[in-house]
Amino acid sequence: MSETKLESSPIDEGGLRAPPHLQGWRKAWWWFDFIILVKLARLRFVAVLVAIGAGITQWDTLVAHYEKWTRPAGESAHVVGDSEWFCPMHPSVVRDNNKEKCPVCFMPLSKRKKGEASDATLPAGVVSRVQLSPYRVVLAGVNTWLVDYVPLTKQIAAIGYVDFNERGFKNVSARVKGRIDSLLAAETGKLVKEGDELASIYSPELNVSVQTLVDANKRNNADLVKSSRQRLQLLGISDDQMDHILKTGESNSHLRIRSPIAGHIVKKYVREGQYVEEGMPLYDVADLETVWIQAQVYEDDFRFLPAEQHGDVSSERLAVTAITRAFPDEPFHGFLSFIYPHVDQETRTVTVRFEIANPGHKLRPGTTAEVLIDVPPARVAAIARVVDSAPVSGCNGAKCSRCRKPR
Repeated sequence: MSETKLESSPIDEGGLRAPPHLQGWRKAWWWFDFIILVKLARLRFVAVLVAIGAGITQWDTLVAHYEKWTRPAGESAHVVGDSEWFCPMHPSVVRDNNKEKCPVCFMPLSKRKKGEASDATLPAGVVSRVQLSPYRVVLAGVNTWLVDYVPLTKQIAAIGYVDFNERGFKNVSARVKGRIDSLLAAETGKLVKEGDELASIYSPELNVSVQTLVDANKRNNADLVKSSRQRLQLLGISDDQMDHILKTGESNSHLRIRSPIAGHIVKKYVREGQYVEEGMPLYDVADLETVWIQAQVYEDDFRFLPAEQHGDVSSERLAVTAITRAFPDEPFHGFLSFIYPHVDQETRTVTVRFEIANPGHKLRPGTTAEVLIDVPPARVAAIARVVDSAPVSGCNGAKCSRCRKPR
């Protein structure tokens, strides 16, 4: 009889009996396969899921039991001690170990003795006190200042650029027609002193004027000598050059171009051997002893500036401090000197000018600078009202040392 017929026979009773033809160990194997491998397969799967879920939900308990069983015997006395772990930023967060972090800011916990936070009584209105280590103070960038009396002022911050002082900017031009025979200052940017020779020009016209002076001196014609000297002065011949010509009696057809100021050559227009016309520019020389800083001030700060365009004629000059990127630790001090009468339509700013001393020529034209304009309290309505209305203690003399007003 086949296996299919045995399973469908009336004596099968739902497969709860082994086939009759199986005997001995074959019958035992059939029952093992029927009970263990077939019927309980789903139960085993459910049991595995239950075990995994129990392990996930009770993981902390299992870890605690594991640490308890594996902890050395002498460590229990150290754990149960008089120390606790707290968050310096949130003192209310307290733990018994340092394996956790603050649940608020996620910072590592710090160690302290139990009850240490409650030893000192906090002042009225103080909820908690935060104590940081020196490393934490540096990391947080905490700065402290000494509390002291300071004058009430308003500062206007503006960004400007360094420019040449136009009063110290000179143009050296040719006063006669001629040829550049030699350039003694042939490099742009060269530093020169006042009176230094820059170039030598050969001029036939100059030669005629010099020869007239020599002839007038030989004939002892004082009027002609005087007029000749005046003409040569207008052509750029200095008095020492004319004295040398009169002393030697030799005419000099070369005009020595001298620097009118001490500074440096900003631009050179000619080359050696070039012919020049009368009035043609030769050099631009700039004096850098003082420079201008021109900054932009917005419309909101117009009311704090003086009404006069020239700040140097105002009754109260506004002091300024300039800080450059090249020398961030060296402030440069000066005063407001001019306020432009028009406003830039694009930026809605007005240009203000400051004249500042330039020691060592550190302020180079073209560089940027941050300018701080100190506005006195009298120009700020809010501060002026507070100063006038607030009583000042210690005003018992002829003039108060703080407010500078009679009491």
